[in-house]
Formats: sequence, structure tokens, C-alpha cells
Amino acid sequence: MNIKCRLKSETTCVCGEKMWLAALDSNRIYEYDLIRHETRLICTIHEESTSGYRLFSDIVLTEDKAFLVPFNAHSMYSVDLITNEVREIKIPNMGTKANFVNGFYYNGEIWLICALYYGFVRYNPINEEMDTFCNWIGGKGQRSVHAPYFRRTVLKNSTLYAPMYKSNSLLEYNLDTQEFEYHVLDIDCDGWAGICIGDDNWAWLISADQLRICKYNIDSKCVQVIDTDELSDENSRYANIVGYNGMIIGLPLAACTIIYVKNDECIAKDLGKSTWCVCEFWDDKIVIFDVNEGILRICGSDGVERKKVVIVFDEDSKNRNESMVLKEGVLTIDDFIEML
Repeated sequence: MNIKCRLKSETTCVCGEKMWLAALDSNRIYEYDLIRHETRLICTIHEESTSGYRLFSDIVLTEDKAFLVPFNAHSMYSVDLITNEVREIKIPNMGTKANFVNGFYYNGEIWLICALYYGFVRYNPINEEMDTFCNWIGGKGQRSVHAPYFRRTVLKNSTLYAPMYKSNSLLEYNLDTQEFEYHVLDIDCDGWAGICIGDDNWAWLISADQLRICKYNIDSKCVQVIDTDELSDENSRYANIVGYNGMIIGLPLAACTIIYVKNDECIAKDLGKSTWCVCEFWDDKIVIFDVNEGILRICGSDGVERKKVVIVFDEDSKNRNESMVLKEGVLTIDDFIEML
């Protein structure tokens, strides 16, 4: 009998009506059908994590391929969207592992953003040329033990915005010209977990420790702190912040709530227990995935939950699996746990 397991992943992307997920604790890449609520194995990467932790930090889509951004992996990998053929792409001069936090597809090229202060890598998938940019750290490409580094970054037009973890600084970097500027935010904060650019073109940032959300005007250097004092306890930690349709969403790393900000006012949605979430956007819907529990929530553009699903797969990963749609009176989380 096949054993059904919850699929855990913090590395996701939406491709049409499918959601790709790189397994958190293995070398497998899965596809989840957002319409039919089925899961299938796309491919297995022939590399194991030496730390037992995630191999990849991001999935970058082009017209015909998905690129797996390495975190504990030694290489980047491309997966053909039609044939699912896997190809290894080695990254030179990055040591045993690169620890990239995320990546972007811009102007026909893949950009990888390194967490550990080595720089940025640019890869051209047509001619397979690869180069590194580290002019913003004096051209040395070296990481000090005490140097701040990146957690999550965002690309707006041709400009990369990269907030520093363990610092209150923000790097603004133009991918076309390689010109850059450091912004030091006039706010008491030990570092930033993530950033998004709102519809009003302000940069929204969420703190790495405890809960602090602020918005920053890149041009005027004005900082505005959003009141979140009553929304989370002092031990809560948040993973990232994203923007969609005029709404700002704070995603937990170790917290009981998701934070929604609309018109500078915050609302906290209680998840019942401390957990970790990532977020994708599908058509006019918000898709929130619970990394620890394997639970996917499909919400409307207003943030109201429409459907909740446990994503499962057979342990041998050979069969297509129907995931469990959670509806009141049909299947609860406790019911699902008893089935395992």
C-alpha cells in the first residue's frame, strides 16, 4: 500500500494553472494542478542536500524552461516545460555551494542574487555565457563574517531592490547600467526579511525579527512605520512581504498570523498555530502555501479564503495523487492526520 505524505516546500512558482514545488526535504520537483487538485512528480534532481535542507531557493520561469535557483545545491538546473528534461548548469567561482536567495528573468537572461555577499550572477540561456557582478561591494566579491546579507529581493522594471538582513540598509541596483545606491532607512531595525514594491511605488519592508512593517519612498527617502503593535507577539518572525492588487501581505516564518495591509491599516488572519508560509498569485487569486503543514489556501483578491487543500503525494512518487480538499463536515486536518 502506498503511503500518502504531505508535500512540504518553500520553493514554488505558478505556471499557467499549475503550481511547481521543489520539495523541502528531498531532490524532487512536483507539479500541483490548481484546478483538478492533483499532484505529480515532474523530475528528480541527481543531487542530494548535504545539510538535509532545501536544495533550491527559487524557481524562475522563461518561455520554455524553469530554472531552479541553487541554495544548498552545487549547480543551477533547467527543466524543460514540455519534456521535463533536466540539465545541470554549473556556476563557477562560487565555492561548494552558492546560497542564492532568489532569481529573476530579465531581458532574456537569468539573474541570480547571492545571499552570502558574493555578488550577482547573470546567465544567458541562449549562448550559455555567465558573468558575475560585485561592484557594489568594492569589487572584492568577499563576504565578511559580520557583513549583512540578503534574504529576499524584488525586481521592478530594470531595478533590483535588495534589503539587508542584519542591517537597516537597502541596495538599489540597476541591472542595465550596473549603477547602484545604498539607502539607509532612518528607523530602529536590525534587518529586513523581505521587500515588495506597492502599487503606489513605495517600497514595503518587513523586519526579520519580531513584526515591523514600514513603507519607504525611494525618491524622497521618507519612511512611514505601519502600526502592528497589537497584531503579533514579540517572538513572532516573518519570512517575506508581497504586494497584490493594492494589498500588502506579510508572510510568517514562525508566527501564528498572516498580516494583510490595505490603505495603511493592518488586519491579522489567525492560522491557529505558529507556522511558515509562502505566496504565489494565480489569475485574480492569492495562493498561500503552508510550508510546515503542506496546506494550500486559495484566496480571493480580497484575501478571503475560498478553498483549503492538503497537498499529498505517494511516498514512491509514481502515481498521480488527488489532494484532500478541506471542507467543513467533509475532511478536517485531524481526519487527514488519522489517515496517514
